[in-house]
Amino acid sequence: MIRDDEIIGIFDLDTSTVKNITMKYLNKMESKNRLISVSNDLPKTFIVCSTDDGDKVYLSNLMSSTLEKRQI
Repeated sequence: MIRDDEIIGIFDLDTSTVKNITMKYLNKMESKNRLISVSNDLPKTFIVCSTDDGDKVYLSNLMSSTLEKRQI
């Protein structure tokens, strides 16, 4: 579970990883152990969060539209 106030953005992997800068960012977060997969399924989105101990990126198998609807 991620708090709403921690979410910086929710991004679709298919469209956002076309840009090289996005791939560099995700690789950088992975090398810093800040990339967290929340499912064993193929990821469809990534969520960038700002937490007290730094930024984190969560990979999710849910579509960005589904995640947006789940916000409380």
